[in-house]
Amino acid sequence: MTAYQADLQRIEGEIDELVRAEGAAAAALSPGSERETRLLYRRFQRASLMGDLTGLKVLDEVIDGAIGSASRHADLWLLKAYIALKLHRFADAELCLGMDASLRTCTQGRLVHSDVLLQAGRYDEARAEIQLALAEETTWDGLARLAHLTYAMGDVDEADRLYVSAEDELTAKQMYSFAWLELQRGSMNFQRGRHQQALIHYERAERAYPGYWLVAERMAELAGTQGRFAEAIAGYTRLYEASPRPEWEHALGDLYSLSGEHASALPWKTRALEHYLESASRGEVHYYHLLVDLCCELAGRGEEAVEWARKDIALRSNYATEGDLAWALYRVGEVTQALDWISKALASGAVSARLYLQAACIYGAAGMSDLSTRHMRLSIETNPAPAKAKMVGQPLRIQQGVLTRRVPALTIVQPAP
Repeated sequence: MTAYQADLQRIEGEIDELVRAEGAAAAALSPGSERETRLLYRRFQRASLMGDLTGLKVLDEVIDGAIGSASRHADLWLLKAYIALKLHRFADAELCLGMDASLRTCTQGRLVHSDVLLQAGRYDEARAEIQLALAEETTWDGLARLAHLTYAMGDVDEADRLYVSAEDELTAKQMYSFAWLELQRGSMNFQRGRHQQALIHYERAERAYPGYWLVAERMAELAGTQGRFAEAIAGYTRLYEASPRPEWEHALGDLYSLSGEHASALPWKTRALEHYLESASRGEVHYYHLLVDLCCELAGRGEEAVEWARKDIALRSNYATEGDLAWALYRVGEVTQALDWISKALASGAVSARLYLQAACIYGAAGMSDLSTRHMRLSIETNPAPAKAKMVGQPLRIQQGVLTRRVPALTIVQPAP
């Protein structure tokens, strides 16, 4: 049994124990009890660890029923905020924090609020909130958030130092958290084209916490970016067979396309599109950014890409969503509008090879050759790995070496209160 499997088994055992403790005949826990709150947190841990978004959505509905009779309102509103972040419902997360005054000033409440601010592109306010939280209590997840923001603004060395400080705050038993931090350090290097350094961190994560699916995903992502397509396809196939997800269908489609197996690529991408659209039809929003990517890649779906990009930016207007809307507009020939949005994205001060490459293409289409050349150079300097890639008409996600631009996993699996 891997460490990941052992943790899941332990959480399952704690859930069973909490239910049994209420009485052998009890079908549910007493409304509003401390034990019920602990049970809900354990279920959150399980769903988070598994990446089970459907389970999180169901749990959110269960919490709604528990809040009315709970004595521990703040704990449950905080839990709902964690879930809202994972489901990309950022406005809901902010509303949850506003339901109990104590959440605006407690450490975890401030950190969740910083996540909301970051997604909204309010970077200085997010940093200030993190620093207030750290002034009250130095926590590893607070340092991790500061590291992530520091990296986004271009200071890789300081970000890595902060991640190391976060690791120093952990105990020997917190191997999941250590592995998660190593994955963040690896991802930083990956997005700078430092593949060997990324691999070192990914391997540390695997040794610390064997069996974790996120490590396997990052390893497959790295292999694909390096052109080891058979290895990458095998990695994503194993992940998909264990737990089918549309983002892995999408990745497999991209990998088959890039490896020249176009007949195999289209069915995977079509399947991913169907599943993304099914999710959106249920009112879910966490696949909007992937719909933008996929519709930009598929012929005849450019206008849909613009539509999904506008919906995504209505949820969170930051440099990544602004850049993606600019890219979608560029792909359908709306160069003037694309220029407006790429200018907003660049004004954030974020350092991103993907964003610079988007800007280079858009400025080139507008006849602004000097700006195009400058941003292509910035893209190459930021991540030299895809420096010679011809991007027009190519799948931006894998060719750019940054694959899926994940929402930072800062809604970390929290202990039960």
